[in-house]
Amino acid sequence: MKELVGVIKKDLEKLHKSLKKEGDELVRQVKEYAASDDFKQKRKEVETFVSTKLKEFEPKVEKFIVDVKKGAKKHGLDLPGIEKKFNKAAKFASKKIKELHDNYKQSHEAKKAAPKKAAAKPKAKAKAKKK
Repeated sequence: MKELVGVIKKDLEKLHKSLKKEGDELVRQVKEYAASDDFKQKRKEVETFVSTKLKEFEPKVEKFIVDVKKGAKKHGLDLPGIEKKFNKAAKFASKKIKELHDNYKQSHEAKKAAPKKAAAKPKAKAKAKKK
């Protein structure tokens, strides 16, 4: 298990460095285009450039996912099964959070709609204490 975590960590670091490098280059070039006066004219060129860079990222990410799944399978982990359980739990949690939010919202609206109680007269309290 430690071996799998080490491999995943190494792969993630490699992917992160690669994506960071490509992302920095992409941001630099987009800023360069944005600084130019004819940005509206170059918009199509920027869109093409960004889509090209994204297409370059996709195989790297896909390869990483395949490698992780292979490594997990090699170590006896069922990632698709874990993913299904996680998604099921996430849907359940989302549903519960929505229910709690709706209940809170309804009770909050009910409190707003309810008339405020009149403040008790201080003289009545003072008379009760004297007796």
